Amino acid sequence: MDNGNGYIVFSDLRFRKEALDELKALLGDFKREKGSTEKFFVISADMEKDKVLSRFVDGNPVFIDNIIPLSGILEFSKGDYKAVTDFLLQRLKKNQSFRIEVLNVRSDAGENAKSIEVKIGSALESLGFRADLKAPEAFVYIILSGKTALVGMLDRQDILKERLDEFRHASKGEEKKISRASHKLAEAIELFGIDTSRLKIILDIGAAPGSWSVHFSNLGAKVVAVDNALLDYSKFNGDKHIVVAAEPRFIEQTKELVAKMERKPEVIEIDKIDTARFDILHVRRRALDLSTHLLGSPRQFDLLAIDMNVEPDAAAEAANHYSDLLKEHGYLLLTVKLFDRKARENIRKVSGILEKEFDSIRAKKLPHNRLELTLFATKR
Repeated sequence: MDNGNGYIVFSDLRFRKEALDELKALLGDFKREKGSTEKFFVISADMEKDKVLSRFVDGNPVFIDNIIPLSGILEFSKGDYKAVTDFLLQRLKKNQSFRIEVLNVRSDAGENAKSIEVKIGSALESLGFRADLKAPEAFVYIILSGKTALVGMLDRQDILKERLDEFRHASKGEEKKISRASHKLAEAIELFGIDTSRLKIILDIGAAPGSWSVHFSNLGAKVVAVDNALLDYSKFNGDKHIVVAAEPRFIEQTKELVAKMERKPEVIEIDKIDTARFDILHVRRRALDLSTHLLGSPRQFDLLAIDMNVEPDAAAEAANHYSDLLKEHGYLLLTVKLFDRKARENIRKVSGILEKEFDSIRAKKLPHNRLELTLFATKR
């Protein structure tokens, strides 16, 4: 393989066939090369780099997370990255600023990705190059797998605007600190270009245990969370006023459950909801059974988020059920569970249901989705 026409294609192994079909539609002829893991595979394509990258961005593929050019494939020894440093010396311009990010996929490195970034970056700085994490002239990515290092570079003008950054979370060990649900939501906001400054009040359906509600709250929005299960209220900032609304027959039960929790929000009857006096309102009802009039007037919410463990058509019907509460052009984020793994069939089915109430429907298999997809749409 000529490294000038090699590419690393990021896709979930569970949807590899769909990703290959999309790649065929985007690029036409290409060749699978050696080097494949559950996160990525390697190809070569007889097409200019700029055209490959633009087709990826413009094509909006569902099952391909990212395509990045491959500059070289090197062997390395545990703790010794001189071959990688020497390779970069031949390609970086004199005094060029750079940023290095490493993805460690079951390699023999024996240390974490951050440590490797520091070692290689320090070596380059000692030779006159300048690290710049915010606006580098060259973005260097290194993927370590086994004893092999896949190395590539993007110039500043080549860096993709909608780049689902596999390195940003996975290489830093943040998974223990931030839930998969929070990563998934952050990826959706970035990919679909959601203007977070517009998010004043959110409706979160199927909210428990509350990761999405916490994320929206941290963005400064009020949140109405609907789920029969309790949330982990301790995850919300301490200055947030949290109210739990329950049916009269479940008030005492709810108070008893809340009393055992680390953080004890106020409990009120469901018919006494006042959206002006809370930061977080948790409505304790099954999401598919709730009458929308209990949540107030129509057209008040900026975003409707639905992440429930139900069949795809039931999730889409729930979106339509709550759609009147969304403002015109309000956002929808909908998780579609793929119980039968028929991804494209479910996308068509769900899109057909949503078309009654929504426009601009797009689907994406996000890096932190598992056997599921995320759909985005705007209220008609």
